Amino acid sequence: MVSPMSRNSEMARAQLLCEEAQNLVEVARATRAMIHAQRRLPWRRLTQLARGGSDQHRIEAETEERRCPYCGEKTVSPVGSVVAANNKIRIAYRCDGCDKRFVFLRTPIDF
Repeated sequence: MVSPMSRNSEMARAQLLCEEAQNLVEVARATRAMIHAQRRLPWRRLTQLARGGSDQHRIEAETEERRCPYCGEKTVSPVGSVVAANNKIRIAYRCDGCDKRFVFLRTPIDF
């Protein structure tokens, strides 16, 4: 049998948890409203463009050889971006000589 004292402490704890949850919901709503208001500022797009950002992805040179298409250097490092689509594998590389990015294209090996 559960004593009345433990029931009261359980109710008090449940009430505290409920109040904490309500506070978290209010803070989350306020944060969302603040972010929404910031997105609507007219100078936001101008500062994004000033940083060099735009909606378009930068166009990178594509090659089927594992060498830099800009300077011809053979020492290249993978950047980490790999995409497989349309029966091609696109692997992003960076040239160690001129420090420019390019995409190495290759066809997958069938097993």
